[in-house]
Amino acid sequence: MRSVTWNIFRNLSVMLMALIHSMPAMAADPDWLPPRVAEGVMQQLQERMAQTDPSRVADPTKAKQASRDLVTRFRQQIDRWGPDGVISRAPPLAAIKLPSARQRELDAMARYQICNLVLMLQYEDGADKRQKQIGAMGLTAMTMTIFSLRPAYLKAGGREERIKQFLTSAEMERVHETIQRDPKQLDNAQTDCGKVMGELLAAF
Repeated sequence: MRSVTWNIFRNLSVMLMALIHSMPAMAADPDWLPPRVAEGVMQQLQERMAQTDPSRVADPTKAKQASRDLVTRFRQQIDRWGPDGVISRAPPLAAIKLPSARQRELDAMARYQICNLVLMLQYEDGADKRQKQIGAMGLTAMTMTIFSLRPAYLKAGGREERIKQFLTSAEMERVHETIQRDPKQLDNAQTDCGKVMGELLAAF
């Protein structure tokens, strides 16, 4: 039987792969969050928020609009930062030994993917509804930061398939498992990711 840590990594990988596959296959797409991808992100957020608060299911139209508004606000904040701002805000994660792609956009994506791990744990194991909801919102926001770096990465000569290979690699799986076993590394990730998450939520 696979471990819980592997299942969390698999869930993150499936989430990321599903959204990446919904992206246009054009390296020069000027929009880092095309409507089809934005809709997928919004649907994932709506589903997660409904799981944290079943009362949202009673009014699906209202819940859908609330999720769409959150995605719009996250996008506005990420657009204000721009690619350089997103990269400069990528958590340092000094206590964690991450694999390096030797490419600044892709290495920043990997750091935000570690934040997705922290937020997935919070979403699944949060002490109360509010903590779970912050985890759900954070998963959306961090995934969007990863997507926002895609055009700059491709423009610099990167390959679409390399994003998928690197972020879902065996090396990244091992990092995810190690973080969950090592309280010091988990604390470092929570602290560093909390800073950028705080900036993203500051828009609300």
